Amino acid sequence: HSGITFIRTDLQGEARVIPARYDAVTDTRLCTVISNQHGGSVATIEHLMAALRGADVSNVIIEIDGPEVPIMDGSSAAFIEAIDSVGVVEQEAPVYAIKVLEPIEVRDGDKYVRLMPSDQETYSGTIIYENQVIGHQSYEMTFVNGNFRHELADSRTFGLFEEVDALRSMGLAKGGSLESAIVVTKD
Repeated sequence: HSGITFIRTDLQGEARVIPARYDAVTDTRLCTVISNQHGGSVATIEHLMAALRGADVSNVIIEIDGPEVPIMDGSSAAFIEAIDSVGVVEQEAPVYAIKVLEPIEVRDGDKYVRLMPSDQETYSGTIIYENQVIGHQSYEMTFVNGNFRHELADSRTFGLFEEVDALRSMGLAKGGSLESAIVVTKD
């Protein structure tokens, strides 16, 4: 009954335990950060969280020895491979999920997220960038038969050359992984 919980082995006391819940998200600028009320936090969780969802894992304790999940190659693929290498055990504990009964939309300027009632788990997204290398792209996928592994897990983070200094100044992708993890484009 842990849900998805991070344990920071480099911290002491209650700061160590950080549940990966919607109400623990404290920052979403260029990565997702979750925090607890005792000062513990974990950043760049999005690729690991995607892999856990793609592998249908909803109950796991993740031990991590620092403030940021390794970015690997900027995708979920390495996390899917690691999950597959150890396997998943079905538990008898109930899985708690929200059921969307009516459309819900949250907007922030020209960005928005919308939840719609459905009998199928379908995700869609669109990105519109002025930079023509990225441009306008859309994708939709209904989760069936583990297709996340084959259709989406190797999708990678991208960044623009002009964003590299800003990413470094934010302390993201520490340890020199920035250049290998982000597809850097220059007009």
